[in-house]
Amino acid sequence: MQRKKIARKEYFSSKEYGVKPSERVYYGRNIPKGGGYHMVGKPYNIRGIWYKPHEDLNYDKIGMASWYGESFHGRLTANGEIYDKNYPSAAHPTFPLPSYARVTSLETGSSLIVRVNDRGPYYRGRIIDLSHKAAELLSIQNKGVGMMRVTYLGKARLDGKDKKFLLSSFKKNNGSIKLSLPKELSHHFNVGLPNKFSSLAANNFPILVTNAPIPLKRPDISQNLSKY
Repeated sequence: MQRKKIARKEYFSSKEYGVKPSERVYYGRNIPKGGGYHMVGKPYNIRGIWYKPHEDLNYDKIGMASWYGESFHGRLTANGEIYDKNYPSAAHPTFPLPSYARVTSLETGSSLIVRVNDRGPYYRGRIIDLSHKAAELLSIQNKGVGMMRVTYLGKARLDGKDKKFLLSSFKKNNGSIKLSLPKELSHHFNVGLPNKFSSLAANNFPILVTNAPIPLKRPDISQNLSKY
């Protein structure tokens, strides 16, 4: 007896968000890296909420993380790169693109530096959208969401040759995190890396809590932002 496949839709309605999804420009597993551009972008509106992209060197917040995968694999990201579900990347509503951020699971203590090259998520309480690979490493691929601490680190190198560095940044079940960058990557940051890996208990971070369901639709606004 053949088992019936159950599809998990990750597409979104252009009527709801006012934008169309980007085209799928590449098929296959070996997604080309880089090819995008540095951008911040002008303020934009999604579902009646305004977002103002900017660089906040002190960004260090706690909130829900979600993830997106197969439906966006091979499609353009907001800064013109190609989304690869097997790459440790992420989407953020306002960070400069591309940039680096460390994402730390409050449930396990595991953490990972991700390449932020896309926009999203747009659900109340969600502060970052992880790729399937990043979600897998941080153990939320089955649950769909997880409480995370997100710390902005700086602008990323444009060529996208950072997968080895990103994977090596993964710290499993480590409550005390110390960040160190390899020499070959340190000069790609045009700002100093914040030293903000002290105990959570010693800081008064804003906690964003939500009872919203796991998102099945995620907007890609690359067509709206590519002109900025």
